[in-house]
Amino acid sequence: MFKENKYTKWYFEIINNAKQTKKLGYTERHHIVPRCLGGRYVKENLVYLTAREHFICHLLLVKMHDYHGLKFALLRMLSCNQHQQRKTNSRWYEYIKRLNSEAAKIRSAGKGGYHKGKSIYHNPETSEEKFIAKEELIPEGWIKGWSPKRRKEHTGNKGKIGYVKMGVRINLEPGEVPPEGFIRGGLTKNGSEAFIGSGWYYSPITGEEEKTFRPREGWISGRSKIWITNGEKNKQINFIQETMPENYWQGISNNPGPKHKIRKVHTPLGTFDSPWRFCEQFGGTIGIFDNLDGKFNTRSIVKFKALGVDLDPNLTKRQLGFYFL
Repeated sequence: MFKENKYTKWYFEIINNAKQTKKLGYTERHHIVPRCLGGRYVKENLVYLTAREHFICHLLLVKMHDYHGLKFALLRMLSCNQHQQRKTNSRWYEYIKRLNSEAAKIRSAGKGGYHKGKSIYHNPETSEEKFIAKEELIPEGWIKGWSPKRRKEHTGNKGKIGYVKMGVRINLEPGEVPPEGFIRGGLTKNGSEAFIGSGWYYSPITGEEEKTFRPREGWISGRSKIWITNGEKNKQINFIQETMPENYWQGISNNPGPKHKIRKVHTPLGTFDSPWRFCEQFGGTIGIFDNLDGKFNTRSIVKFKALGVDLDPNLTKRQLGFYFL
């Protein structure tokens, strides 16, 4: 699949090193074989990299394969949000934008007028098809329109369900059992697989769970891992393999930890030992006590109005009487 060059060698050195090293701090999930090249969303094809390793891997991928979609993936590495912390410099920005421009030309080639003024004709004996311009000579025996074989491909699968395996797609009637290894889905324009209906399933006997497109026999939809809390601490357990600890119940507590637990807070509704205690009594989350120099959103103002407190949307939370003691 990939070219045999130094970039491919460096790429897999980074991947293999990342698999053997436990990452601490911020990481990003990476598909070893990119999805645009047919890589699947399975554990074997996923690895967690640092932001720097992730950026370098995408730089290497454009040197390892000629598919233009990899250049668009590299462009995405310039984007940042609350879950992805990335930095780049002007040289890399210029290089990546230039690659993206080249890829855009390849992607748009043949679109917007490539077949303008042409009509499709087919050979009824061989089902061969091609576009022919008005001024061109139509081959003898050729008929205008798509071939019966092509029309059957487009209409003969109506109401059927598609399944794919290793780049091969089959269509079955509802209720038919697909051959072993075939998963519900289809193929994209570039031939990669696109799956439908993935979800979490677990064994009611062993408690083992996995995210899959086709559950194993006897497995149940859902997760065997649940969140439990004692009001101060949250944790996950496997309810098939473990028993509920004493004084715990299912759910997640709004308690953010010692920092907020020991800080009293003043509100127009009274003084409370902590934001958590306020939320226990009046609902909501402790997030309303974040950034006290900011303003409440409309939803919060409506909730407080239902509690009999009218808040001025033009004043900050601190000015409205929300502050730590």
